[in-house]
Order: sequence, then C-alpha cells, then structure tokens
Amino acid sequence: CEQIAIGEKKIQAMLHLDWGSIHIGSSDMIMHAFLLPYLERFHKDYPKVRISTITASTPETIASLRARRIDLGVVFSPVEENEDLDIIPVCRVQDTFIAGNTFRHLEGSVLSPDEVAKLPIVCPEKGTSTRAYLDAFFQSHGVVLDPECELATTVLIVPFAERGLGVGITVRRFAEESLRAGSVFELQTTHKIPERAIAVVTRKRSQISHAGHAFIRCLTGKGTEEAGGEQPREKCSPG
Repeated sequence: CEQIAIGEKKIQAMLHLDWGSIHIGSSDMIMHAFLLPYLERFHKDYPKVRISTITASTPETIASLRARRIDLGVVFSPVEENEDLDIIPVCRVQDTFIAGNTFRHLEGSVLSPDEVAKLPIVCPEKGTSTRAYLDAFFQSHGVVLDPECELATTVLIVPFAERGLGVGITVRRFAEESLRAGSVFELQTTHKIPERAIAVVTRKRSQISHAGHAFIRCLTGKGTEEAGGEQPREKCSPG
C-alpha cells in the first residue's frame, strides 16, 4: 500500500509537472540560436522537470527519435514525410549569404547563383539536411556547390564569415546580431534561397509525456493536436 501511495504521488507530480523529464534532440545551430530562450522559459515555469538535450544533424536526430532515445526533435524542414512521424512547423526561416570586410567590394552588387558558387563558400558539411537543401537550390540553377569550408559545427559559419574565411550560408535570423554590428553584410542575389521552417518532430502512435506536451506548447503556443495543422509562424520568439 505504501508503494502504491508513492506511485500515486509521483503520477500526480508528473501530471502537475512537479516531477519528470524531457529529452530533446536538435542541431547545434537550432539549439544555440533558437531553442535556448525557450528552454530558459520552460525551466523557469517547470524547474523540477529535468531537461536533457542531444545535438546532432537532422538525420541523426530523426534516428534518435525512432530509437526512442529522445522524446522530440526540433529540426529544419524539409523532413521526409513518413507514416511514423508527426511534423509540427514552428516558424519560417530564410537562408542567406553573408560576408565580412574581405568581400566588402561585393556590397551592393547583385550576384547570380553561379557567381555566388564561384566565391569561397562556408556552409554545413554533407550528410545534413541543410546541406542537402542548399545543394538542391544550386542544382535547380544548374550549379554544383563546391564549398571552400564544410563545417560540422554550423554555429561557426558566422564567425568564419566575420574573419574573411569565406562567404557564409546561414539562416538570416542567426546572423542578425553580426549584421546589426556591421561585422558582416548580406550579399544580394538574383534568386533567394526558398524559405523553410523549423519544426518539432515526434513519433506517431507514441505517448508523449506531459513534459513533452508542455514544451511543445511553449514552442507553438498550442497543444500537439491544435498545432498539427497550423502554418509556421512568421517569427520565432519565446514571447
């Protein structure tokens, strides 16, 4: 009877988020430049819920989700549609080209994808969803992307561009601080990289913990069922 009573107390604590855990997978860039404010807010609201994070590429995050090593993933779209996954768009993002003072002579010029590809490019390494997305963009214009620097840690793209090591390709909102400071500028191009989204990915037919539901509400402002059919928000902000 004592053990049953203890179990009931734990269940009640879990339902009220006074106990529990959540395991989140994401890329280093999303974790660093997008998720941290949400994690901070969630921790303030539910300080007794343990948060565990794993940083990896989108394919590795999806594999961890399917292997049940994480409860949910926060990744860049597009994510391959699959019967075993639920994909909830959170917000739209725009990739852009940034460069430091070494390339200041290009400021104000409008470059074609072919002209951009001839510059020393700094971008994510192969095997990531972002790199596949960028390769597809250049290929759609008859250009093969052959970067100067391929980075496993995408948070280094902006610092590389600031130091003149190449023209970085990154999500614009992740470079906004450097753009405002003037340490990098945005290259103008004849064709913009199409918008994509940051999305929450969960397993279908798998019970999400109360902590998981609460974190998804923190990201989307809605529950999983409400958010499932929504279009991504214009801006990503913890509010």
